[in-house]
Formats: sequence, structure tokens, C-alpha cells
Amino acid sequence: MRKEYFHGFLDWIAGGAGAASLALFLFVPTLSNIDIGHQNYATHFFLAAIPFLVFSCALSRVISSKNKSTDKTDNILVFLVGLGGLLLITGLWFLCKAMGNQLVGTLGITFGISFILYQQATESILKP
Repeated sequence: MRKEYFHGFLDWIAGGAGAASLALFLFVPTLSNIDIGHQNYATHFFLAAIPFLVFSCALSRVISSKNKSTDKTDNILVFLVGLGGLLLITGLWFLCKAMGNQLVGTLGITFGISFILYQQATESILKP
């Protein structure tokens, strides 16, 4: 039961992040009046995130359809989602940097607060 939830959660995260990466990859080049260097970096990071997130969704679907997973498949799935998410966050950082330094602070603060709250909530649920 726990592994099914884990795979479903990662599939949901990877699908949403992959769609966001694709949308931002297409949207960022249309922006004007922003720093072109940071804009290019953001575009490259969004593009790099897409294959990792798409293949993590595919792997999650294979695991679900076969109803079987191993430690190796779980580790690869976490690696794919983690790397894809890291690339997406880095792309968002470069996009915020291109638009203004204040946005970098806003992204960092809100991401940090959200992570702390998520961690506290999951710890309270998962405690025996």
C-alpha cells in the first residue's frame, strides 16, 4: 500500500512538473525586456528537465501496470524525479533572476516555508 502511494505520488509530481517544464520552455523565449543570458539558461534547464520527468512518468506507469517494483526501480524512479525537479527549480531560479532579483528572494522564501510545512505534516502522519 505504501509503495503504491509512493509511486502514485511521484507519478503525479513528475507529470505536473513535466507539463510545467514544457510550458515554460515554450513561454520563456517569448518574454521581452528581461536579461537574455538568464533567459537562455532558464530555457536550457526547462528543456533538460523534460526527458527526466517524462521517463519517470513512464517508469511509474510500467511499475503500476506490472504491479511490481524492486529497490533498483525505486531508486531509479527517485533519481529521475529528483534530477528533473532540480532542473525545473534551477530553471525557475534563472527565470526569476532574469526578471528581477526580488523574485529570487520570493521564490526562495516561499519554497523554504512550503518545504518546512510539508516536512512537518508528513512527519506527523508517518509517525507510528
